[in-house]
Amino acid sequence: MSSYVQEIELLLETNGDADFEPGVDDIEISDWHEITIPERQLSEAGFQIGDTVEVRTVGPGQILVTRLEDMIAQYSGALPAGTYSPGWLEQLRDEWQ
Repeated sequence: MSSYVQEIELLLETNGDADFEPGVDDIEISDWHEITIPERQLSEAGFQIGDTVEVRTVGPGQILVTRLEDMIAQYSGALPAGTYSPGWLEQLRDEWQ
């Protein structure tokens, strides 16, 4: 798993006969196709209210929810000083006019 995403796999059992492991809660899908993820699992996975997530089908009965990091916060300051010469940004902006 890369350092900029955290993943939590939600196992939505389709057969109803599953033996649930400790720390896994039995939840139902609503009529509106919604699920409520228990606070414990959200906290353990590092999710917070307001996080943007990607939802992906992994296989039959499995959905993967991945928190997407703020790309600006992740890459801001990543380039070494001097990568761009002084005035480079202003020169680039002048080309747009």
